[in-house]
Amino acid sequence: MVAVFLKRGGWLLLLLGFFGAGALVVGMMNLQLGAALSGGEQITGTVSNLETRQRITQNGTHSTDYWVTVISPAGVIRQTVSDDFYRGLTQGEQITLQKAGDTVDIEPGRRSLNGLAGILLGLVLVPLTVWGTRRAVANIRRARTLRETGLCADAVITAVNKGAARIMVSLVFEDHSGKEQSTELLATVEVLEPGTRHPILYNPDDPSICEFAATVDKLAPR
Repeated sequence: MVAVFLKRGGWLLLLLGFFGAGALVVGMMNLQLGAALSGGEQITGTVSNLETRQRITQNGTHSTDYWVTVISPAGVIRQTVSDDFYRGLTQGEQITLQKAGDTVDIEPGRRSLNGLAGILLGLVLVPLTVWGTRRAVANIRRARTLRETGLCADAVITAVNKGAARIMVSLVFEDHSGKEQSTELLATVEVLEPGTRHPILYNPDDPSICEFAATVDKLAPR
């Protein structure tokens, strides 16, 4: 099952889960450090340099990073800041920095905001990974059950329903008792024209539980 899960894109789900868990951990650490900074020592520094850097993101759009360098009693601090904070600074200006231990932040509250963003991202990605993994495993188990105990039938596609995110097909088939059954399946085969025939496997105790034979072959190979 593990090999099929990974081959069918499960590795992407696991990667998403690791990324989400990492975002959650880093977010909590930043939130904790942000709280320590807000209640920590305040020191004064002098803005010695302001610069912007253009970069191209993965989707091809341009993004700007705002860098500020400050000379302070804790040393020379160089960090990225938000657009609004950057535009409110002038070179040579005296500003108040937040300090907790060896950590110094130029922009007050930014670390806490980053922490909250990381936590929110993790709270979205981790449950999404769990849901996707459980759904994938359930599909593999259903395919195995159909492989072992299901019956074969030729189904005729009666309609193709194209949605924004997926394609569903309506089909009819005759079960082992001669009764006509109708159901709807997610499109997983190449030829999806009304009137075409496709072999399926169905549960004899509940014919509504069925799947294309080609999909079963992929999820539960012999």
